[in-house]
Amino acid sequence: TSFLPQRDELAPGRFCDVNYIDIRQDAIAVVRGVYDHFGWNLPGDAERRMRNVLQNQPREENGFHHYDPVQFGLTAEEVGASFAGYCARFGLTDRPAPLSPIAAGSAAAS
Repeated sequence: TSFLPQRDELAPGRFCDVNYIDIRQDAIAVVRGVYDHFGWNLPGDAERRMRNVLQNQPREENGFHHYDPVQFGLTAEEVGASFAGYCARFGLTDRPAPLSPIAAGSAAAS
């Protein structure tokens, strides 16, 4: 979280923040948002290839990782206190990312 003051000194348009939960819910929409943010054009063939990868990838291909602060000699309270400002700034909570079908809800490729 110590990078936030340095980040604030740079032009805001240099950053495009994405939320992991949003990626899990609709990865293609997030990619479109990143492209829009930077003024880039997302070619239809690139979006189709992304959709193909997502649709053919097992939902939990890389597994689900659950980390316990105790593994690192910390308590949940210590971790929460350390990241409180970061979480508040970006509207994050401790809710888990939903396991919805990837890309299935995305709008059809243009």
